[in-house]
Amino acid sequence: MTLIGCASVAAAVVLIALYLKPQQKEIASLLAIAGALLLFAVSLTHASGAIVFIRKTVSGSAYTAEVETMFKALGIAAVAQITADVCRTSGEAVIASQVELIGKMEIVILALPLAARLLALAQTLLS
Repeated sequence: MTLIGCASVAAAVVLIALYLKPQQKEIASLLAIAGALLLFAVSLTHASGAIVFIRKTVSGSAYTAEVETMFKALGIAAVAQITADVCRTSGEAVIASQVELIGKMEIVILALPLAARLLALAQTLLS
């Protein structure tokens, strides 16, 4: 599905949800959540080709671990953002904020080994 197709699906979901919201708020929320998950699945499908290309390009280089960490962080950020958006759509802003905070903490924890290597490199350069 191209960008135009995704935009069309998103617009259709939003219009239908807006139409249903006054009468059937729960169904409108479920429709919005289903639309978000569908578009996320489409974006993962499109990203998989780029991920395979980047992995082939980087494999065997000195930066394989860093690229893997970058992709993991990107995945964590995407899942946290979509989950938080679903929570906000359902009217749970506090839970959405907590999901975003947990996602940020996971990324920091994921990046700690990279920071340690960077500090070690800086130490060797300074001595």
